[in-house]
Amino acid sequence: MVPDAETQGIKRYLEALRAGRWIVLGAVVACVAVAAVYLAQTAKVYEASADVLITPQSAVGVPVSGIITQSNDPTRDIETVARLIESPTVAQRVKRDLGLKDGTQGLLGKVTATPLAQSNIVTVAARDDSPRASARLADAFAEQFVALRTARLRASLQPQITQLRQQVQSGGGGAAGSNTADSPQQQLQTLETLSRTGDPSVSLESRAEIPTGAVAPRPLFTLGSALVAGLVLGILGAFALQLLDPRLRSEEDLRSRFRLPILARVPLERRRKNRPLLPSELSLGALDSYQALRAGLDGSRGEGVSGRMVLVTGPTPGDGKTTAAINLASTIAAAGKRVILIEADSRRPSVGRALDMTTDIGLASVITGRNYLVDALKPVGEDDARLRVLLTNPDEVPAADVLSHLSVDTLLLQAQRLADWIIIDSPPLNHVAETMAIARAVDDVLVVVRMGRTNSRDLTELGEMLQQQDIVPEGFVVLGGHARQAYY
Repeated sequence: MVPDAETQGIKRYLEALRAGRWIVLGAVVACVAVAAVYLAQTAKVYEASADVLITPQSAVGVPVSGIITQSNDPTRDIETVARLIESPTVAQRVKRDLGLKDGTQGLLGKVTATPLAQSNIVTVAARDDSPRASARLADAFAEQFVALRTARLRASLQPQITQLRQQVQSGGGGAAGSNTADSPQQQLQTLETLSRTGDPSVSLESRAEIPTGAVAPRPLFTLGSALVAGLVLGILGAFALQLLDPRLRSEEDLRSRFRLPILARVPLERRRKNRPLLPSELSLGALDSYQALRAGLDGSRGEGVSGRMVLVTGPTPGDGKTTAAINLASTIAAAGKRVILIEADSRRPSVGRALDMTTDIGLASVITGRNYLVDALKPVGEDDARLRVLLTNPDEVPAADVLSHLSVDTLLLQAQRLADWIIIDSPPLNHVAETMAIARAVDDVLVVVRMGRTNSRDLTELGEMLQQQDIVPEGFVVLGGHARQAYY
């Protein structure tokens, strides 16, 4: 019953996903819903772009500052221009030109200048909630950058032009008709031309077009990302549930961890009570399951065997072992067999409470030899009923505290002489180890588990304890399993 390491692997991950499928579904639905709300409440953003052409100039014969000249690293010049376009000075000129109320930093947050790879073009992209406003903003930044460059160029040229004019007027322009490249007259003409035309190294290459579609939010991308995020979160949640929640979730988990058959699958009843359920309170599907369990136990040893001893236990309190013991005993008695049901769970007795029965002579009195078993048995129903029970007297010492190999053997020997079947409702062996003496003495051990409640760690601990005692259980009785519908 100890977990088999060879059966572990990808099955465990698939089982975790299967057990946590509602977590995965919930995470996906939640993420998609958040994405839908985001798309519904977020304003559309449009993007337009204008291009600024950078044309490095060769030497013009006159020292001129502010013009981009040809250099050994043109990439650096273009990156410098891109940085200058996003300057606060340009943003202030755009704000005045368009009459905007946005702050300088707010405007800069809407605009990006990016050098176009392997070219002399800087793309000025602007985003706004209006298509037309985004185009106007992109054009304004490109135009105001060019205008700023021209203004600064003219301001730097004016002192040189004034000086050259005075020199030419005073006759310092050289001989009449002299028109060499380095003559004052020629330099004056060159600088005046630059002052009129502006900075020849930067120009507006193309204006922005009004965008026809929004760039954000992107519905398909947003919903797709939400779906992927939901799946990832859901899968992580399912694995976390598997790690943090020790409860048994599926029959596949039993099969993959333990090499034991599932003898019966009993559906859970819709109307549950705070005590074990009697046969009259079970559905037809549950009754069919106990009939199948009885038939399976009959077939495993042969119907001619008398005094068959079956211990019913479970790894976790509240798994339903007492319900299984009562109904198995009732089913066997209904088939005409003499059955004794022993309430060995003296720490938390519930057989008498379920049957609405009490006793003056309990299990502890029989074990210690103060009374005979035949005097302590109580018939269930009529006096000649085939099902009799040995209950626990709450006023006595718990039976587990006085158990020994000799007392167990004596008790079971008396029971075998009086009945065809002995069903023992045992406490969880991993919680009350004293009752392990009964488990070693019986013919079969049935382990009752309940889906969604049984603690997997307790089940593993129970399996290890049974293996240490060389006890191989007959199999599992699964409450809440995938039982067939009743054949009626």
